[in-house]
Amino acid sequence: MTPTNHQLAGALVLLTVSLSVAAEDDKRGELDELRTRIRAAATEKKRLQEDAGKVMSELKQQEMALADASERLAQINEAVEQKQANLTVLVAHRQQLDATLHAERQLLARALRSHYASDPHDTLKLVLNQEDPQQLSRLLMYHALLTRSTLKQIASATAALHHTDAIAETTRLETEKLQYLQAEQTKAIASVDQLRVDRKKTLLALKSEIASQEERLRALRTDKRALEKLLQSLHGPPGAAVIPVTGTGLGKLKGQLPWPTPGRIARKFGENTSKDSELTTRGVFIEAKAGSVVRAVADGRVAFADWFQSFGLLLIVDHGEGYLSLYGHNQSLSKKVGEVVRGGELIAAVGDSGGQNLSGLYFEIRYRGTAEDPAQWCR
Repeated sequence: MTPTNHQLAGALVLLTVSLSVAAEDDKRGELDELRTRIRAAATEKKRLQEDAGKVMSELKQQEMALADASERLAQINEAVEQKQANLTVLVAHRQQLDATLHAERQLLARALRSHYASDPHDTLKLVLNQEDPQQLSRLLMYHALLTRSTLKQIASATAALHHTDAIAETTRLETEKLQYLQAEQTKAIASVDQLRVDRKKTLLALKSEIASQEERLRALRTDKRALEKLLQSLHGPPGAAVIPVTGTGLGKLKGQLPWPTPGRIARKFGENTSKDSELTTRGVFIEAKAGSVVRAVADGRVAFADWFQSFGLLLIVDHGEGYLSLYGHNQSLSKKVGEVVRGGELIAAVGDSGGQNLSGLYFEIRYRGTAEDPAQWCR
């Protein structure tokens, strides 16, 4: 039986509807799969962010420990130098005493030879044979003076000998202390070296967690906002108690300030750290050897001194009149919040804290919150 046109049309409609339903089911399946992948990607992203946060926390702890070890090492070095200076003084003193004792011994030997060269009965003979009482009196006085002089020389030589022995004992004790400090110094150096090794491992782990450009830019934006918030908080909300400032600003010192540490300017003010135009450098990066001295550029008071995100060990000095100077990526900090500092005073040591590959100092100058080119301020 041949199907009619009406039957063919009905079958075509049914086929179209079936295909449409099947296509819709496929789309729904694709959508569900896409949603699952998005959720999985979001979960993985969250995990990576949490891992990165943990690694950054470990990095902070290690760099703080490294700062403590470096400070301890500096203290030991200073103590060793002091002990060595003490030993030098003690050795020179003993040499002087040895020379004095040698001279006393020679004088005593001559006196004893002179005294015993004569017959021990000569004095009695002189007394019995003397006809002149005055001459007898002079002879007896001479012998008495000679005896007293000899006794004084003996006492002086004995005292010098005892003094020399005391100096020798003191020298021995100082030497033992020096050897102990040197052993402590060796342990401290080993501790610092091990911390550096651990820190490099942590740094590699951090880089593997934040590998994509998007994550890196997001981290930089976060650090930028955090620093801006920190700088604003240093002045406190209206009516809040703030740390009094020592200093009269930097306005009259423009172009005359010293650089905080010697070295090559590896990154200049205003350079882009990425393709993001918002992330231009607000300061300069001075390439310098780890442990190099960092000095305050002018008088002021420490407003911040702690580990701070990608800036590592950061120190901020308030110079008054709205002027701030910032010193980042330090190995250790020598000042605490609230302490007064003078221009040229030691405040930190150069390092590579905050996840830097290169040791050096990040340095900023700000006026009322706005970053200014340090090259226009320092000479």
